[in-house]
Amino acid sequence: MKKKIALLLAAAMVVGSLPMTAFASTDNNVSKVPSVEDDDYFTTSIVIDEFDGIVDEEEEQTIKLTLTNAEWWGGTTDNGEVKMFPSGTTFEDEDYGVTYTRLSDNQAMAVFRASETSKITLRLRCKATEEGEATVTIDDVDSVVSAETLKIANVMGGATTTTISDTTSIREVDTTIKNVVIEETTAGTLEKGELKLKLTNGFKYSYSAEPTVTVFPANGGEGGNLKVEFKEYDDDHQEAYFTVTGSSTTATTVSIGNITIYWDDDDAEVGDECEITVSNAGTTKETILVGTAADYGVNFTIYKDEELPVFYSGTYDEDVDTLTVKIKENIAQSWLTTRKTKIVFPEGVEVMGIDEDYTSNISGITYEIDENEVTLKATSTSTTGKAELRLYFQLSVSPDYTGEITATLTGSGVDEDIELTVGEAKFPVIIDADVNELMIDYRNTAASDIVITEVDAGALKKDTYVALQIDGIEFDGDPTVEVESGDMKIESVKTNSDGLLTFKIKTESQKEAATIRISDIELYMERSLPAGEYDLSVVALEEADDAVKVESGNVTYTGLSGENGLSEKDAIIRNYNDGDDDETGLFDIDEVTVLDGYVTIVTAGREQDDSTFTTKVTVTIGATTMMAGTKEIALDVPAYIANGYTMLPVRAVTEALSGSAIVRWDDASKTVTITFGQRVINMTVGSRTMVINGVNVAMQAECEITDSRAFIPLRDLGYALGLNDSKIAWDDATKTATLN
Repeated sequence: MKKKIALLLAAAMVVGSLPMTAFASTDNNVSKVPSVEDDDYFTTSIVIDEFDGIVDEEEEQTIKLTLTNAEWWGGTTDNGEVKMFPSGTTFEDEDYGVTYTRLSDNQAMAVFRASETSKITLRLRCKATEEGEATVTIDDVDSVVSAETLKIANVMGGATTTTISDTTSIREVDTTIKNVVIEETTAGTLEKGELKLKLTNGFKYSYSAEPTVTVFPANGGEGGNLKVEFKEYDDDHQEAYFTVTGSSTTATTVSIGNITIYWDDDDAEVGDECEITVSNAGTTKETILVGTAADYGVNFTIYKDEELPVFYSGTYDEDVDTLTVKIKENIAQSWLTTRKTKIVFPEGVEVMGIDEDYTSNISGITYEIDENEVTLKATSTSTTGKAELRLYFQLSVSPDYTGEITATLTGSGVDEDIELTVGEAKFPVIIDADVNELMIDYRNTAASDIVITEVDAGALKKDTYVALQIDGIEFDGDPTVEVESGDMKIESVKTNSDGLLTFKIKTESQKEAATIRISDIELYMERSLPAGEYDLSVVALEEADDAVKVESGNVTYTGLSGENGLSEKDAIIRNYNDGDDDETGLFDIDEVTVLDGYVTIVTAGREQDDSTFTTKVTVTIGATTMMAGTKEIALDVPAYIANGYTMLPVRAVTEALSGSAIVRWDDASKTVTITFGQRVINMTVGSRTMVINGVNVAMQAECEITDSRAFIPLRDLGYALGLNDSKIAWDDATKTATLN
């Protein structure tokens, strides 16, 4: 044991010896990160801003600067010539009060003075030497400045990047793809020659179209004469050639549009990807994906990339909509509208309303809603343009449903099922509390505080109620309910005749999610309750209003009557109906467990002998705490191993096992006496015999005193308290004893 403690102390000393800068995060930054070519000279600055709270009076600081992919450059002479400083030369930057000493091509020392309010600027004059990221590494020599590496330039070898904004579904007939964009990283990269765009085998350029070219800025910048013009296709129509002349003076972007291609069913098939490889004329050879060979069918996508809307479990809010989904044909008239097309939501999510955001090349759309399914029908689609339909939905979410809300396009009218995530379901509150280990047959039994936290501000609505229930156990008396944080206000706290705890939301939270603490809780523990765990639940107070049929334009769906469609009395579960009618938007779930085992009944009260117990005690060698059930109990003297026996503290373990056990110490005779129901146990320090109800019982080792606490072996203590071997366990790997 001493060895283990020594190792821990040694580790602590090592950590304590590290400088604080090893763990610091800094506000140091680079003023600009230029893009340059090999052998270019460039200047940038680092601002060091980390002295606040570290230094008081002005102190001299010394750091080392090491460059990567660059070397030090002194500056220029009056006539503009490059001036290099040899190693060992000292240069003072008077503008910023920093003195530099060049150690080698890529290393230099910097010396400056700094106080608590200082912001030090290091002006770096460098020459790029290799492609990649040019960096400077700061090392502390005699300074409080943190060690770190910062990027100071991108060193290019004269490169281009090629991109495309989106991919396209390519048909067996002419299909125009998105523009191919070629960007110079530095001016003059594109050079005189023949630029080539080559297609993947199986795809061909259309004879009927000629690409267009846009150069920005025009001519490649002021003073430039860069031109890029389409020249021709090769005989197989797999390669397009462009003539490049002149040169740019500014990094230039070339956009090539009106590229029309198709796929040949002799060499490609549906699903094959089409790529374009750009090469020659000074470009970096690069391949990009431009589309996929498509057949008749539709795409099902999210219209806009927006934050997922939140739907609260147990509610329907007509003002909350899903993300907008888009159904669009790959090819005109490929949506088989005469066949069944469905959008299906998960079980536990039901559709209350549909809104059309946009339609194009489609007419006569109707919708049929059956709980979580929407069936779409249309009379016709255009023969020339692709049909497109954008929709969003209002949903009612079951109290027990949480997580992603998906919409799946399915049915014989479409090619294959496509699933999208259109929202997120959250239970409106998170509830936390300590577990209570209690005995039955008591009134006004105190229980731990319950803390309710909204998942978002406004999740609990004004003029509605929160109702809590413990399975089989009644709240006894009115507790204290207070808003700990947030701008919510509550009222009408009471315990009703059914033992439910309720309170009303007087003013809902607006700026921040509210935290509510329920304290001074008392419970009625009936005599008939069996031992075990009892969960805390949120419950509905009454049924929602009956559902009605709603018609809006050409959209017919089942909705709910009443203000906002649903019963407003309960703040958390507002779409409950226990009737036989299976109405859309209503669920037969009137409670949701929010905390497992809030109460654990650990004794059977007066129906068991006082010398029995159900608490599990876990003690680990050397630990300053032990566990009694779910409660952590501090030990002023830890358990230990002596002569091969696990020694446990008698009083701490006994009292943890049973609240009715009494442990006494007689100092004159050095004797411990335990009274446990009808069992009386005596043990004397230095003796290997204990006396249980007058009978001498041999022990494995003597009772001994350690730091004024009586200790006996694990199994002897278990036997004394009435446990057999099956209820006493020892885990040698973790050095943990368990009595159960």
